[in-house]
Amino acid sequence: YGSGTVLDIGSADVNGNYRDVVESAGHKYIGADIQDGPNVDIVIKDGCTLPDCDTMISGQVLEHVEQPWTWLQRSSSSLRSGGHAIVIAPWSWRLHEHPVDCWRVFPDGMRGLFDWAGLTVVESGMLKFDTWCVGEK
Repeated sequence: YGSGTVLDIGSADVNGNYRDVVESAGHKYIGADIQDGPNVDIVIKDGCTLPDCDTMISGQVLEHVEQPWTWLQRSSSSLRSGGHAIVIAPWSWRLHEHPVDCWRVFPDGMRGLFDWAGLTVVESGMLKFDTWCVGEK
């Protein structure tokens, strides 16, 4: 999905990252997280403006956000017109606080979050441990 600039929300390399995949496809990668660390280009602080992007991806972050509806709306606000948001999160997994563990979301819930954020859902589904949703602005 998408082209150009890819913004990875929650990019700290805890168990891997998307940088090589994105850059090997010829796209610009920007890693953003709430604290500095490996694979983080931008530290997100309160009031921080996210850079414009063509695709926003976030893997295994949603479950750690206390207000996922607000988080998705803010994260996707950086999307250019026609851009895509891709969110991947576990729907079934053990408690893993990093620093908190708040949610497990099924595909219907993901569609609800994307609707709340003003995104049009393109695809939503579930794998063994993950649920995902792709939407466009």
